[in-house]
Amino acid sequence: MTLLELMIAFLLTTILCITAMSATAHLVGDTTSANERINLNSEEQLVMDTITRQIRAATYACGLASPYCGVPPLPPLAPVNYAGPDEITFYASLFPNEFGDGPVKYDIKLTGSTLVETTWQADVGAQSEGDGWTYTGASTTQTLATDVDSSRGPLFAYYAAGVDPVTSPASTLADNPAMTQAGNCSTNQCTSVIDSARIDLWMDPGGDRTTPVVEDSTTVNLINVDFTG
Repeated sequence: MTLLELMIAFLLTTILCITAMSATAHLVGDTTSANERINLNSEEQLVMDTITRQIRAATYACGLASPYCGVPPLPPLAPVNYAGPDEITFYASLFPNEFGDGPVKYDIKLTGSTLVETTWQADVGAQSEGDGWTYTGASTTQTLATDVDSSRGPLFAYYAAGVDPVTSPASTLADNPAMTQAGNCSTNQCTSVIDSARIDLWMDPGGDRTTPVVEDSTTVNLINVDFTG
């Protein structure tokens, strides 16, 4: 073989090697991205399941002396204590508390990219004081997620009773001052008329809206409120 032929063969071999390496790197990158998306989907689904399960169990916080909410002399604590765009505080009867010790008070709050859940157990014997349940003990806090994209919009939206979130997704309390006034409450604290809540959760580990990014939206009906209200 001549020197020219050797140079051409070397050049062709180099091109083939570079192409093969590039294809391999691209394949590995796609596989890594797919694995990251799968892991992120799993994390997002776990967070969403946790939030929806707890909100779905929201209930009136009444004392034992008043088995039906609204019966004097015990005023019921509304199922939703605070309703903001990135925070909700409510009462729910969930394990591990015993119902005899009252519903657990939950607070789910998004600050920056961190989603935190705080819980309080009801004070034992508080129902005998005539003012419903009280929550003066130490709280328990756990971080649900650290990679939430809060720039996409509010985490929570709320709907009043009689509003179908499926057919009227834009008819939230924040978008309807008339409903807010009818409930005699402010836009972000209109708790007495809340019947369901929509959760819009964006997960963006990189914080730059590049792949992988996972989004999920679901509407939760306060089932216990419908049965006890």
